[in-house]
Amino acid sequence: MHKEYLEQALIKMQEDLFFVIKNKKSCYPTKKYPDGKKFENGLKAKESFIRSSKFIDQIHQAVKKSFNEINKNLNFKPKINNTKPEEKIKGLIKFKKQDVTIRFKEFSDSLPLLVNIRSQMSSIEKNFDTILERAFAEVVNMRLENNNYIMGEVFLIPFYELSKDACEKNEIKFDDKPLNFEKFFSSYNLINNREKLIDEKNNFYKCDKICLLVVDFSSTPPKIISDFGNDKLNTDYKNLHYENFSNFLLEKYKQSINAG
Repeated sequence: MHKEYLEQALIKMQEDLFFVIKNKKSCYPTKKYPDGKKFENGLKAKESFIRSSKFIDQIHQAVKKSFNEINKNLNFKPKINNTKPEEKIKGLIKFKKQDVTIRFKEFSDSLPLLVNIRSQMSSIEKNFDTILERAFAEVVNMRLENNNYIMGEVFLIPFYELSKDACEKNEIKFDDKPLNFEKFFSSYNLINNREKLIDEKNNFYKCDKICLLVVDFSSTPPKIISDFGNDKLNTDYKNLHYENFSNFLLEKYKQSINAG
């Protein structure tokens, strides 16, 4: 992905996140709350903001702009700078409002390239199993309906989590200990980089490409982490890096629909 677009998105995300914690209110006015909805404390404001689409939408736009930078002949749903309407994609068990779908303009009737974009900013170790199961289940739901779907996922996690106690006091502080990245990388690599389009036992459930976006929000501006100070971690992270995400997916998608 385009580093500049990601960095711009992360700066805005950090600004908004710090604002809602310090001011214990939303940073986006609405008709009902023209001055921003107020909360009991910064923790409640943070939780509401992250659950909303406003936080992660910055990454949605960076992803779409990154693909558009590679090829201007693409259609996006939702369009660049829009959050709606999302395209409903049929899976085996349920339809899904897809975060981002991409097609070549001259192949408008083809299956779309599907990109999921998610984040988890707190209680990450506690919810690790649920996080991984969701990524796995979303791919399986789609692939059991149509094995030809090309699928990518961008998953944002912080290098350090925000201190819950500090947020309750409307303060910005981060935990001292980073996440267990060894567990994250090894697990995500098991469901990353599907090699073929055919329905094989150990193939159909894999995402075509996963970007695990690790960000240090304690740094201003936020820093995208690529070096984890450990050779094994750096090797394990290599296939989860953001740099080749868009190019890899677009090339594989082009081959899947015989776009030349």
